[in-house]
Amino acid sequence: RHTPTAAASLSSVPAASSGHVGAAIGNTLVSQISASQRKVGLLNLDTMVWRRGYDLPLAITDAAMSYTSTISNLAWLSAGRTPLGTALDAVYSYDAAIDTGPLGDSPWTFIDRPGGAAWMERRFLHSSTMCNSSLYIFGGKLFGSPQLPNQDLWRLDVDTLTMSQVFNPASALPPARAGAVLVCAEPYMYLFGGFDDTTSSVIYHSDVWRYSFLTETWVEMGSKAKAGT
Repeated sequence: RHTPTAAASLSSVPAASSGHVGAAIGNTLVSQISASQRKVGLLNLDTMVWRRGYDLPLAITDAAMSYTSTISNLAWLSAGRTPLGTALDAVYSYDAAIDTGPLGDSPWTFIDRPGGAAWMERRFLHSSTMCNSSLYIFGGKLFGSPQLPNQDLWRLDVDTLTMSQVFNPASALPPARAGAVLVCAEPYMYLFGGFDDTTSSVIYHSDVWRYSFLTETWVEMGSKAKAGT
């Protein structure tokens, strides 16, 4: 839906781009104005009017941002890569309630990694969701040469701010991928789509996987290839 002409300057309206990050928080859509920039736009979903928010902590692209009101009043920004292509492993919390714009107090808080503690590898084009009192992060492309997609799952406890890898050796795993969608519907998480471009023929996944918090296992629910069977 178009914003009324007088509602905001063009610099407050996100540009047409890919790789930018955003999340719906209450009646506000928080969106990076353009990938690889720090500027943030806030869309009031009642009035459909944009205004400028406080800048991102750093210029990034291909990060992930998740929020759910049932777990925390904070949104969570994870990983991504810089305009120069350097993958990140940083996590920030975001408090929309105190975001009064570029000149106000920063709503962003860096989540410090305890020395020697477990932490995800640097990555971008990963998936994230809020579920089971935690931020879950799946796959994406890992830092390195080449930058390969992965299939690992990490959990950040938003109360203790500690991170741990979620792995059950007895469970099947979704194939490695980047750019997938991860959603929560407790007691499950669902993973859909994504791609793997490690070969000359890019694989675009159409499968759906379900993760059970009760059994700590992944199960493939179906795919386009299996449709009708």
